[in-house]
Amino acid sequence: MEPKQSASLADLHLVTHTWANRPQLHNDSILAMKHFFDYCLETCSSAKLLGDMFHTLTPRPEFVKPLFDKITEMQDAGLPVYYIQGNHDLNLVPWLSLHPWPINLNRVTVELPECGMTVLGQQSTNHDELMCVFGSIPEGVDTLLLHQAEVRALPFSPEFTLDDVPPQIKNVLIGHIHSPQDYSNTHTTLWYPGSPHVTGIDGIGPKGFLVEKVLNGETSISREVIPGRGFYKIVMTGAAPDELDEVEEMVREIAGDDARVDNLIPVIQVSYPPHLASLAHQRLLALRGPLDVYTWLSSDGAVEDDVSLGGRAETTVSDVNMSEIIGRYVDQPVPRELLLQIYGGNDTGDVLRSGLEEVL
Repeated sequence: MEPKQSASLADLHLVTHTWANRPQLHNDSILAMKHFFDYCLETCSSAKLLGDMFHTLTPRPEFVKPLFDKITEMQDAGLPVYYIQGNHDLNLVPWLSLHPWPINLNRVTVELPECGMTVLGQQSTNHDELMCVFGSIPEGVDTLLLHQAEVRALPFSPEFTLDDVPPQIKNVLIGHIHSPQDYSNTHTTLWYPGSPHVTGIDGIGPKGFLVEKVLNGETSISREVIPGRGFYKIVMTGAAPDELDEVEEMVREIAGDDARVDNLIPVIQVSYPPHLASLAHQRLLALRGPLDVYTWLSSDGAVEDDVSLGGRAETTVSDVNMSEIIGRYVDQPVPRELLLQIYGGNDTGDVLRSGLEEVL
């Protein structure tokens, strides 16, 4: 089917425990990925992936398979999937190239009538190469797909400024910075979709992706929010131990009222006076299991170290191995046989990608 609009996703970082040292908080990235592609399928949208779909250069099969399954659904629906690579998944042989459907737009131009754009992609690169790209943009291109740090988004380590972008470019759809933001100069608007899921307490806020369509003959860009786990904050204003009774009751009410989107447990941040640390930990951490919530405790801005308070959560072991994925999705005989040799049996992540690059 012909797509009616387009959608752009960035910085998915597919991995089970996206919350670093908070192992009880997991699956956010996989569920966000499924929501994005379900949206594309429901709205007849082409998909543009702006880099860092994987968190490492050797992703585990339980992250590759769900993404490839959704891309196959897009293929069955005839909806294009375009991509560039980010700094986390930048390989000579891109992982997404193992699936026959996605189109690598690195240094490639394509017209997208569904959103009124002619786009050119550039995978994550250095400043000098990026300046060369800016100096040789083909005529007719009005949109760039990038994975870089612009100075306003990352002042201490930028790779370019918006003023470096040639005037012919109306929009830059860009990954790398996880907070959603957009800003303009006189001729260009830069759009960071941001990560589609929260990865830490400091990043709480609406998360999602961009939607591009044609309205009244012009390209319109908007944001679509992905519903995720609930976030709540309780601040103890008093210093008496009995105030913990009220806090505990509030935690219980939140646990009962939270919508539990995709069965993601809510995060409840509780700030308490330092002298109540021992009592707060004793009472509030004990609520995690019975109430199926995650109490996140902090005192004077210092967040408690959960690693010492419960250890690592149980991780489900996937029965899918890389050989199965390669056999299903890689249709070219020579690369398929080489990949099967490299990832033989149940070996899913010990072989460095450089080994594959050397063989190919």
